[in-house]
Amino acid sequence: MVSVVLSILLSLHPAAGKPPHEDSAAVARWQLAQANWGVLATTSVHLNGTAFGNPISVADPLGDGTPYFYVSGMDVSMQDVAKDPRCTLTLSEASIDCQSLQLDPEDPRCVRLSLSGALAKVTDEAETSKAKEGLFKRHPVMKSWPGDHGFYVAKLEIQHIWLIGYFGGAADVPIADYTAAKASAELVPVNASHVPTKGKPFFQRKAATARWLVHESTWGSIATTSVHLNGTAFGNPISLTDGTAEKSTGIPYFFVSDLDASMQDLKQNPQCTLTLSEASVDCVQKKLDPEDPRCVRLSLTGKMVDVTDTEEKKFAKEALFAKHPVMASWPESHDFKFTKLNIEHIWLINFFGGASNISPKDYFAVKSESSIAFV
Repeated sequence: MVSVVLSILLSLHPAAGKPPHEDSAAVARWQLAQANWGVLATTSVHLNGTAFGNPISVADPLGDGTPYFYVSGMDVSMQDVAKDPRCTLTLSEASIDCQSLQLDPEDPRCVRLSLSGALAKVTDEAETSKAKEGLFKRHPVMKSWPGDHGFYVAKLEIQHIWLIGYFGGAADVPIADYTAAKASAELVPVNASHVPTKGKPFFQRKAATARWLVHESTWGSIATTSVHLNGTAFGNPISLTDGTAEKSTGIPYFFVSDLDASMQDLKQNPQCTLTLSEASVDCVQKKLDPEDPRCVRLSLTGKMVDVTDTEEKKFAKEALFAKHPVMASWPESHDFKFTKLNIEHIWLINFFGGASNISPKDYFAVKSESSIAFV
């Protein structure tokens, strides 16, 4: 009886329709088809060319592997692509089912997919109509977005596909293979999330909200200036913590290897952006679309540096290994090290009315939230 029930549950699980890892192109198509949201990495016109990340709702309405979006020229990322359309859409299986599969967001079996290319406004009427229909089906709230914001349909014209779907490192998936891959079967998308340890601060408390999301997040996406893609902004999912359950520092810590593509970028240019979304925490429970302004979007920009102080390294290790136990078993041959983001700029959307820029001083001045010690 138990085996029958298990079989039924697996058949309903998105992973049940996931292609075998050997078929990289099909895995990439599956990941896009299942994703509700990702992070768009652009070259920022407001941050002197630094790679910037912004959560965005997405769909594959034509079923051909092309990501479509419903966007406004008022959005900071659309202002970036108006000057430089090169960008990367980063998707993680952590937003779908890795939590239920008991896989860390950085476990190679938890798919990481980065689609790089040029963002373009869709001008063909038939294509616009079909794309909008599919977007609205996946994201019903889009129908009610304000008409005076000038929303339009855009798509990513894919030029490069980067995938990690299993042990053995990243794969560059040929566009032809991706296009030819069999489209995924129609499955009910799942947004993997978790119940936060503490309640979210009142929306007017911007700095406290930013601290809350950093503390509650287990993963985000890091945007770097790619050395492999001729300066295109590149995104990559990454596991993180800002401290222990009882002690939040507000500083994002990571356990990384120089073998990673993003770390190779950072060797050339340490400026980057860490992007977090409340969609990875509890927006599903609140029935909020990932682009609903009440579903917090947070981008922390600064320099990535190695943790060198002995006591701080000890704290980072304790905190990271507590939140991500699998890190303790990562291969020594990969020369993993502890790094942190020195925050210089904080961008937040947590309610209607547009984005807020929070000073690092105000961010780190938050001392407590519920029973968490913010230090």
